[in-house]
Formats: sequence, C-alpha cells, structure tokens
Amino acid sequence: FIIHLPIVRSAEVTGTEKSEATVPGRSSTPMRVIVVDDEPNVQGFLVDLLTSRGYRVDTASDIGEALKKILMNSYDVIITDMKMPHGSGRDIYRALAEKDPQLAKRIIFATGDGSSQETEAFVRDAGNAILSKPFRIEAVERAIAATLRS
Repeated sequence: FIIHLPIVRSAEVTGTEKSEATVPGRSSTPMRVIVVDDEPNVQGFLVDLLTSRGYRVDTASDIGEALKKILMNSYDVIITDMKMPHGSGRDIYRALAEKDPQLAKRIIFATGDGSSQETEAFVRDAGNAILSKPFRIEAVERAIAATLRS
C-alpha cells in the first residue's frame, strides 16, 4: 500500500498562534469563558483546550452554580450543555436574556442531541452558536470566534 498524506501547516507549526486569547479592544486582558456541563470529561476537554489557547476558564456543573458565577463575574463567552439533570442551557439563556441580553447572545450551546427538532428550533430562534458532541477542536474555535464577532 502507498498512502499519500497532505502536508498541512498549523498555527502551532508556523508560530502564528497567539499565546493568549484576548478581549477585542482590551488587548492585555485574557478572555474569560465559563463552561457549564455536568459531564466531567466534557468539562475537562474544554478546560484543557481553552486554557491552552490562553483563555481564563471557570466551570460549573449545574444551572444554579452557573448562574451564580455568571452574575458575580464578567464572562466573554458561555459554553453550556443543553441538557443537565437540574436544568438546561435554555434556563441559562432565559435568565440572561432578561438581565443581560448582550451576554445571552454570547452563549454557545453544546448538545449530544443535535437532531432534536425542539433543540434546533430553540437555537435557531435564539440565534446562538451550537456545538455537537463529540466536539472537534476546530468547531469549538470557530464557534467562539463567531460568537465574539456577533
């Protein structure tokens, strides 16, 4: 067998990757992200990925803890699971839509149930980004970039 593999230059190889993700307009301040997920493996993956990209990352395992942290701190992006034992990403969205509509727009929904018509309709109506589990690194990075541009 002969296998031909393309040579791909990544940001890490070329040295063009920034060591710290910063808030647009505040170049010295690292972006803050909170990851809300009840699955430790998903949380761990996102924390490792985002901290390696220079983000400051907090976590929460349930809706109550998440809302408490979100209201007490300033986050640039919120990544939340759609379905958790005592609530959902919708609950976070609805709470923030009332208190801070701009922050509600910076929620990225994560779901392992991407084919659900109810989930698709909610995310479409909200206008937020959605990530399907299992995550691809590029998809997470694109979702964050798109969220920060909007």
